[in-house]
Amino acid sequence: MLIGMGGSGKPGITYTFDDQARYLDAWFDTLGLASVVLLGHDWGGALAFDWAARHPGRVRGVAFADTIVKPMSWRDLAHGGRELLRSIITPGIGHFITNGPCSRHGHNIAATGRAVRRLIRYVPRLPADRKLHGWRSMYSARGDQRGPPGNATADREVVASYIYFSAHRADLLCPFFLTEVSVTLPSLLLVPGAWHKPAHLRYLIDELDGVDVHTVALASTGEDLTTLGDMYSDAAAIRAAAEAIDGPLVVLAHSYGGVPTTQALAGLSNVRRIVYLAAFLLDEGDSLLSSAGGTPPPFWVIHEQDGDAQTYITANDPAAIFYRDVDPAVAEQAVADLGYMSYLATTQPLTEVAWKEIPSTYILCESDDAVPPFVQELFAKRTEKVLRSNTSHSPFLSQPAALAQMIKDELASV
Repeated sequence: MLIGMGGSGKPGITYTFDDQARYLDAWFDTLGLASVVLLGHDWGGALAFDWAARHPGRVRGVAFADTIVKPMSWRDLAHGGRELLRSIITPGIGHFITNGPCSRHGHNIAATGRAVRRLIRYVPRLPADRKLHGWRSMYSARGDQRGPPGNATADREVVASYIYFSAHRADLLCPFFLTEVSVTLPSLLLVPGAWHKPAHLRYLIDELDGVDVHTVALASTGEDLTTLGDMYSDAAAIRAAAEAIDGPLVVLAHSYGGVPTTQALAGLSNVRRIVYLAAFLLDEGDSLLSSAGGTPPPFWVIHEQDGDAQTYITANDPAAIFYRDVDPAVAEQAVADLGYMSYLATTQPLTEVAWKEIPSTYILCESDDAVPPFVQELFAKRTEKVLRSNTSHSPFLSQPAALAQMIKDELASV
């Protein structure tokens, strides 16, 4: 509740817009709120917009109802309404709509019930029968109790706040009383796993409507054995992609992608959450191979190379290991899109651990044949939140809509 309203404190101030804004600033700072959705009603919407404009880095979105949404001049009102408003804010004319005059900046804001009804005719889309229960005139004489008087009419409730802003924030005045919601989700960066490419994520991306989605290609996966990168080059690519995205960011990493993601994101202030999808969530000094006890999984096929070509890995029967519950035609294409995987990338240890400083979520795939669920359970203990998917290793292909909804929920919770 705003200062001076209802049962809140009644300091000896003039209760101007700037006073309210100053108290709101102190309230937000005291609570340490850094990522908020503001909900502003009526003239409180202008306070919400004002705070958001001055603190853009702390606001995820603004929802507003019956509020003043754009600047206007006197010329934007019909002639009768324009003259009536001028008279209302002229010192010495009229009476305030509840218990007498209330001085603000030396003005007496005045309106009789007849003036209220006349004003409504000149304010488009302002319904005369609007009822805002519990919302009454905020001010009587200065210093008096500012709780809602019991006999104020709905007409008075609406127009009182409108008149207040016509007097004190004409730059925000608008005759349209609207209801809109505008919530901005964080951006999303998708990191594929070993052998996989951004193309494997296309069905998931199609389901993420309304989300600002980015992907990154890992250097450790490719077709040219002479140019395959390693885990550290993957981490550099992920960090560069994250740094290039303005505003709050959530990063989702699949399988091996969790390793370079953990390495990459330490110290990045715009990353609000890491989502590990059936991913390797390792600690400092660990590598993917060491986390498996130093023994390659049985489905790895290691190809040792001479000269400039790196030793690389392919997957034996990837359709069964990765895509057991995926539509056969989709799985066939996914297998065709797989690349080679650098063996070196699986042996390199972490030197940075982002999940120790960035909140994280684990999505556990309960029918996974690539990363056994009991292993995922161990990784998941390191996160704040665990979600479960009754899928094999690749829900972005088998259940993209369900996975997209999980992701959207995580974005909305940040």
